[in-house]
Amino acid sequence: MSDNATGSSVRAAAGAAGTDAEFSARPTEATASGRFSPTNPDEAAGSLSGASCQEEGEQDGEKFSYPDLTCPRCGAPLRPVVRDNVCLFYGCTRFGETGCRGKRYFERDAMGERHGVVRETCPECHQGLRKGVGKNGRPYCACFEKTDHKSQDAIFFNMDGTPKARPAAAGTFHCPECNSPLAYFEVQNGRHRGKKTFACLAADKHKGGKAHYWDDNGGEPAW
Repeated sequence: MSDNATGSSVRAAAGAAGTDAEFSARPTEATASGRFSPTNPDEAAGSLSGASCQEEGEQDGEKFSYPDLTCPRCGAPLRPVVRDNVCLFYGCTRFGETGCRGKRYFERDAMGERHGVVRETCPECHQGLRKGVGKNGRPYCACFEKTDHKSQDAIFFNMDGTPKARPAAAGTFHCPECNSPLAYFEVQNGRHRGKKTFACLAADKHKGGKAHYWDDNGGEPAW
């Protein structure tokens, strides 16, 4: 499997090659590649006030009011994070005091419309999970808090929030160019969907500035 042959499909499937992008009020395309991940609510939305938030009104007949929601990380109450008079997600009320970045996200359809708040949380970093529809038209459930994960990758879940089984490599392998640990995963998109592959996603450490990929050979990279 060459770098060029698998680059586009694997980068989207891995959910780890992209970097965090600026927060978007219509995040569907960004979340599909794992890049919709604001680093803090104040920078992302500019306001934590719920005075004009749409959660006080209705959308598609659903009232956006969730008084029972608590922060998935510290248990504090949540408040709506607003931009342009639209409620984007619910953030921890203790962010200014403790820096807690706990969030609860809306489930979104292919058009970016909201359909209630996602209740499931990531078992590793305890952040609220995100549910949506990717550019490939398939629904996903994932946690994109990559820097809070041991693997430094996004973690994908079944739609009910239960963990997906991840392939286990035969050992720990490192990139022959930069010596970074290789990621091992099953490709989710494109013509290589379902194939296991090894990847070094540290593109900034490579001469060509691109990630490297290797075929799987029984749990080992096919150098």
